[in-house]
Amino acid sequence: MRVMRVFVQVDANAGKTPVIILPQSLAKRMAIPTNVPLRVSFGSRQAAAAVAIGSGSATLIRLNPPLAQALCLPGPRLARILYFRDEHRLDLGPILGVLVSRAHANEPARPFGHFTPFFLELIASGARHGMLVYAFTAEDVAADRSTICGWIYRHNAFHRARLPLPHAVYNRLSSRLSEGTAASQQLLLQLRNAGVAIFNERFLDKWMVHRQLSTVPELASSLPDTRLYQARPR
Repeated sequence: MRVMRVFVQVDANAGKTPVIILPQSLAKRMAIPTNVPLRVSFGSRQAAAAVAIGSGSATLIRLNPPLAQALCLPGPRLARILYFRDEHRLDLGPILGVLVSRAHANEPARPFGHFTPFFLELIASGARHGMLVYAFTAEDVAADRSTICGWIYRHNAFHRARLPLPHAVYNRLSSRLSEGTAASQQLLLQLRNAGVAIFNERFLDKWMVHRQLSTVPELASSLPDTRLYQARPR
């Protein structure tokens, strides 16, 4: 597996069937054969594409519109690409989806209320590392669970876009009530079954956190004396 950071953009003049245009130096450095179709992936989406060698920047990859549409690429972006030689597959950078309870489409400047600055920090941090970060609700997931109509941040504003399932989901459901619904539990299960890693899977109380940390030898000695409060009967 070989890793590089590059800029990915769409080239409108590159044919009507899926084509990916790679710099010669990049193809050579990553040992990508250019005489056979290449599997290109972006999150859960994959497509076979012809490989063309282009001139210009050694860190610029171009996709034609048919390939960009097949992958649900939301626009130009910095990507941390990985080439899996055994699969002859090029992945266009990690994707993190943030699952939220609700989004307010009528408030585009703050669609997530007081959580909006937190999401902006996540998005900015992801972009610096070549990772796409988007937010979504359970209702944003397509019925066939193949794509998500999520929220991305471009040109200083939030926009809706059709996106692939991410590599990982950060659960930011705002309450135990919303997390405990049958719809939320079913969605999390289906995402796991689709190979999506789930972080922050459930709400944790302080006692549960203490018990978990107590099992780690490197941390146990630093934990304060903690006991479960038992209310006295009246």
